Amino acid sequence: MSEEKVFRVPEDIVEIEPEAYAGGAFEEVILPEGLFRIGEAAFLECENLSRIHLPKSLSEIADGAFYGCCSQNEESI
Repeated sequence: MSEEKVFRVPEDIVEIEPEAYAGGAFEEVILPEGLFRIGEAAFLECENLSRIHLPKSLSEIADGAFYGCCSQNEESI
C-alpha cells in the first residue's frame, strides 16, 4: 500500500476531535499509542478506509466515529 493511502495520526495527539478526518481518502489509519479517545464522526464517510490500527491506550470510541466507512474490514490492536 502506498504511503499516501496510509494516514498516521501524529504521535502527540491524545484525542481526535469530532469530524476531524471526515471524508478522508486514505485506506489505512495508524493511531498512536497515547491516544485515548476518538470523537463522534471523526472518520465519517472515509469510504476507502479498510484497515485501522488501534492503540492499547484507546478507551473510548464515540458513536458514529467510523460511520460510512464501507471498506472497513480489518482492525489491529
